[in-house]
Amino acid sequence: GTLEGELVAKDIIVGPTGKGVGKFQAEMADIRGEIHDTLVASGSLVIRATGKLTGEVFYKEMEIEKGGEVQGKMTQNGGQPAAAGSASSGTTKG
Repeated sequence: GTLEGELVAKDIIVGPTGKGVGKFQAEMADIRGEIHDTLVASGSLVIRATGKLTGEVFYKEMEIEKGGEVQGKMTQNGGQPAAAGSASSGTTKG
C-alpha cells in the first residue's frame, strides 16, 4: 500500500510493494519498497535489494544490499537533520 504524510515510529518496515511519500522518522528503518521525500533513521537504515529511497536521508548506520537504490542527499550524523555531519548527494546503487 501507500502512505502519504508524516510518520514517527520506533521501527519502520516498508514491504516490497509498499510506498511512502512524506517525512518518516524512526530508530530503525528497513526499506524493501519505496520512500520519497525525507527519511531520518537515528539508529540503523537497511535498504534491501528491492528498496529505493529518493530525497533526503539522515542516518547513523546504513547498509545497502546489491540492487538497492538511493537518489538524493545522504547525511551521516546520527540521524539528526539539524546537526552537522558528512553529506553526499547523487545516486548510489548497492
